[in-house]
Amino acid sequence: MAAPAMAGLKPALTIKGIIREGAFLRPEFRVGTIESLAKCFLPSFIANVRQEASRVLAVTGTSQTLISALQHREIDFAFVSDLFSEMQGLTRLKVFEERSVLLMPAKFAAGHSKKWTWDEIQLCGLPYLQYFRDGGAGRLNDTYLSLLHLDIPARIEVDSTSTMLSLVANGIGWTITRALAILQNPEKAKDVIVLPLPAPELSRPLYLVARPDESQRLISRVGEVSREIFNNEITPELKKIAAWLLKPRN
Repeated sequence: MAAPAMAGLKPALTIKGIIREGAFLRPEFRVGTIESLAKCFLPSFIANVRQEASRVLAVTGTSQTLISALQHREIDFAFVSDLFSEMQGLTRLKVFEERSVLLMPAKFAAGHSKKWTWDEIQLCGLPYLQYFRDGGAGRLNDTYLSLLHLDIPARIEVDSTSTMLSLVANGIGWTITRALAILQNPEKAKDVIVLPLPAPELSRPLYLVARPDESQRLISRVGEVSREIFNNEITPELKKIAAWLLKPRN
């Protein structure tokens, strides 16, 4: 439970926050990220903050589990793919936005053009592989297909990006995912092909979320480090996967 506000101080500034803002202790960095950031983001983040931290805790999970951990004070910062606009009082910073892609088995799609239509995808002979419907990726894909009035049945549903890429790489089916999934599973890159989605495009923002009583200085620092990693390390790697991922949207 948060400590009560002290007289003469801003209500949202807890004793923990006061200590962090001062020079008495180095801050803790307790962060959680969605699975697709575990390899391409977390190691660099830890390397950037470890010298200024008294302790670094890093965990991964779904957006929902991370927000729950944030609310229960198990972590202080969550990198998630959902704005959680229904939850009042959270501090939110957009740190990146990534395009969604069509992911096909490389051997299966080798003889096809680099652009597919939805009619071609639905009649390609491979099933649609669905992300877990209660997860952020699953809800995003479901909403997208629903808005396009596309009724594409899915008999296989998984909650792990690593499992999803293995299924596609083994020729089991196709899916809609994000390019960061390839960075998370580089060993699968040669067996899958990343293609543009047919119009309209779909993108996914990534947010840094914190509680309202968290130190604003610390939130700004985490946001600054995060953007530097995305701009200087992750963006060049995405360009290697497909240069069109970084082109201006139509």
